[in-house]
Amino acid sequence: MPTVCAKPATTLLQTVLARPYLYRREGVYYLRMRTVGSTKGLFTVSLRTTERPQATELTKDILAALAVFHLDSPEASWADIKARLSEVAQNALTVAHTDASLSAYESIYEDLQVNLSIATAQQPFTLNQHRGAVGAQRILAAAVKRIKGDSRDLVDIVDDLEGLVGTGPAESLRATREPLHWDDLWPLYLKEKEGDVKKSTLDGYKTNYAQVGEALEVTGLSDLRKHTREDLIAMRDELLETRKPLTVNNTLTHFASVMNWAVNNDYLTKAYTSKLKLKKGAESERIPFERAQVQALVTHAASLPADSWERWCMVLLAITGARSREVTQLTRKDIHEVDGVMCINIREDSEGQSVKNKHSVRVVPLVDGVLGFDLEGFLTALDSPKPPLPVYHGVDNVQARKGLGLMVRKALPDKSPHQTLHSLRHHMASSFKVKGVPVAFAQALLGHASGTITYDTYGGAVTPIGTLVNVIEGVFATQEERVSELTYLPNKNLLG
Repeated sequence: MPTVCAKPATTLLQTVLARPYLYRREGVYYLRMRTVGSTKGLFTVSLRTTERPQATELTKDILAALAVFHLDSPEASWADIKARLSEVAQNALTVAHTDASLSAYESIYEDLQVNLSIATAQQPFTLNQHRGAVGAQRILAAAVKRIKGDSRDLVDIVDDLEGLVGTGPAESLRATREPLHWDDLWPLYLKEKEGDVKKSTLDGYKTNYAQVGEALEVTGLSDLRKHTREDLIAMRDELLETRKPLTVNNTLTHFASVMNWAVNNDYLTKAYTSKLKLKKGAESERIPFERAQVQALVTHAASLPADSWERWCMVLLAITGARSREVTQLTRKDIHEVDGVMCINIREDSEGQSVKNKHSVRVVPLVDGVLGFDLEGFLTALDSPKPPLPVYHGVDNVQARKGLGLMVRKALPDKSPHQTLHSLRHHMASSFKVKGVPVAFAQALLGHASGTITYDTYGGAVTPIGTLVNVIEGVFATQEERVSELTYLPNKNLLG
């Protein structure tokens, strides 16, 4: 690995460099650069080659890159900085490599990333300089991927920068980069299409677009110009929570049409909609939380006030495995005793309540002590004039799920991008699997069809609440298991 040294007050981004020094150590060439007037090396990088001609060429490339990244002028305009970033990105994308230079360039890019980080942390950059440093970091990270055979990120950056610094009728639109909300985009698309389709068809489109808007709001994506592939996968997963895959694919088709139209009409530079639809038999890309992560979420929730709906909704999701919508739509009368056990009653009994299918209607016991759940404290809060449930705080389903999703990201900043609020349900299903819980009991708790005629068609008997209590207690009896390491089938038998 290369050796990087930097003084606190000077970095490669804000200094005048003396003539670089190329030297050889144990047969390998190194490049050392220092500031004018200094006798100590500021920056040293291994060129990963024993051949002097190649070392000389690599040195020229490094110096050219550094010249572009010298964000040493606070007066530099954002347009000038963008033009420089575009130049570097295009060069990183088009430069040819040999087997010998691949390793060297990886080292070079990584060293530049380190120095950019040092400069960002220590130097009094202006807003434009910070923007340039962020852009440079993205380019360098993408350049590393490119030399490993994946040029997608670098292509996207080049396309984006060309739109920002280019000329033409779309320049002003792209240069402003004002946030583009879904609810502002799809009406523009429909306005262009309304003369070609029937009113009934337009009404169907609007229904689909409203579902997309709700899912995007829950996932926290408000600016489509900043969307990522992960954002769209999260949106798809949110749609799946209460809809069948076939319905979701139909909605995604309409969504992709609008997004591709937006790209063709310069509202967006990129739409990550390719192959977004679910394939037959495909498994969800979401993964369950580990038990430690679930415990961390519950602990974080317990730190909130006793009258906080966020606190109790998060805990209920963790100890029941219910879908987020099923919990956030609960009312006071949906929480009551069944056979002497306090339960939540998941049903369609009040305005605004909905369930995924007939199997979703169920009662799930609330087991005191599971993951530290304080049943008495919960019931006391429920009896207050303003029960700690979203409906009593003027918070609708969409806002509640969005708030809980933000809470997950705050409590678990290092979680996988494929772990979402719904991963609590995955955790419960995976726990059932590792404990060998019978499918009929898992179905009764999770509210999902087992996929077998025996249970779904003829198995109409209700599982005793006491049995379900024992199942939940058994699942959480061992705190040391790491559920996320299990192999499980999220779209079969247990989840939905």
